[in-house]
Amino acid sequence: LKEAFLWYEGQEPGLGYEFLISSDAARAIIQRNPGVYPKVYHEIQRTLIQRFPFAIYYVCRSDIIYILAIFHSRRNPDEWRKRFPKISS
Repeated sequence: LKEAFLWYEGQEPGLGYEFLISSDAARAIIQRNPGVYPKVYHEIQRTLIQRFPFAIYYVCRSDIIYILAIFHSRRNPDEWRKRFPKISS
């Protein structure tokens, strides 16, 4: 999140803050209804950040939402999967 913010802010002042606002909106939707997004790898779910080419990967356990990655959509998905080779309940 920090890297993306800094990159966007370096491209155009204020754009980094727009990225943060969009990512906050996506996280708010996850918080209100965590089951709304599809599972993409074992129990890991994904939502896209509107306007920006990033996705949020997360899991829900009981009443806790764990954000595992905020990942650029054009990167190889195997990269984030390597971080979580075996997800167990």
